[in-house]
Amino acid sequence: MNPNKNMALDIARHKNILIKILKDLYTDTGIGPVLGFKGGTAAYLYHGLSRESLDLDFDLLDETKEDQVFEKIEAVAKNYGKIKEHRKKRYNLFLLLSYEDEAPNIKIEINRREFGSKYEVKSYLGISMKVMIREDMFAHKLVAMYERMGAANRDIYDVWFFLNNDWPINKEIVEKRAEMSFKDFLQKCIEALEKLSDRGILAGMGELLDEKQKAWVRINLRKDTIFLLKAAALDRYSEVFTINSSRNLKYTKAPGHTFSGADKLITSYSDVKNAPIQEIKRQNNETLVVRVISDTTGHEANCYIRSLNDEGIKELSIVIENAAGFNGQTYDGFLNHKFKK
Repeated sequence: MNPNKNMALDIARHKNILIKILKDLYTDTGIGPVLGFKGGTAAYLYHGLSRESLDLDFDLLDETKEDQVFEKIEAVAKNYGKIKEHRKKRYNLFLLLSYEDEAPNIKIEINRREFGSKYEVKSYLGISMKVMIREDMFAHKLVAMYERMGAANRDIYDVWFFLNNDWPINKEIVEKRAEMSFKDFLQKCIEALEKLSDRGILAGMGELLDEKQKAWVRINLRKDTIFLLKAAALDRYSEVFTINSSRNLKYTKAPGHTFSGADKLITSYSDVKNAPIQEIKRQNNETLVVRVISDTTGHEANCYIRSLNDEGIKELSIVIENAAGFNGQTYDGFLNHKFKK
């Protein structure tokens, strides 16, 4: 059941309370550093998500602070209204705040599961917060869309927004949560959306959109999201990778300064960036050696491309199959070349 059904939403006031709660939490040195801000409100405040958002979602970054965090959030929330519900669920800490009888409630959830998500410090109105990086935010939202299909249609809108704005996505998080390959999961999402009716597509998010957006959502949201997911399955996320952007590979930025052993002659990335490649060969199953000559000093050195996981080993095999074509090309061009899987 939607606790906010038939309640009047004053967007400006609701947003103001959300921001005040965030300020109170992130200026507290005891709990601010252990909260990772994520979800729709984070995407709305920091990345221009084109719908309003009512709730606050966090990851707990230090499980030893669980009780301290829950107590502090409850204390902060009490300053803005009545706490209607607060409990520890299996995976989350949950709190429901009512700041006015006729206004929507504010749901605050703190996730306790670890998926390897990453965060960056970002500022909002002078307040520094740890915010989940975009590719991880997208990964979690995609899984949430599938898990809550038909029950939380705002997830569909968010996935459409991320796809339409070319957000990167962390495939490893998707695969870890879904327990299947990324490409297979995209197909399941597509099939679930194809079975979903457009009737009721606005359920749970009508008050978060203006009238023009509502009209577009009724007609286009589902089919446009299906189209973008099909395009993603064919190309952008599953069929192409670069060494520079791959989460499965690690590469030398300056010989001697990373994991490149005794190669000290080239000592800065500017030296190696435009260095012409002389040879690419395997060192072992998990490592490629790229021999370069600095364009500024004439010194020779080895750079290394190493796999971080099984998917990285597959990517190295694709790279070595195309290795001969890079002789004479720059190291930077090699790192940014789009390889097809």
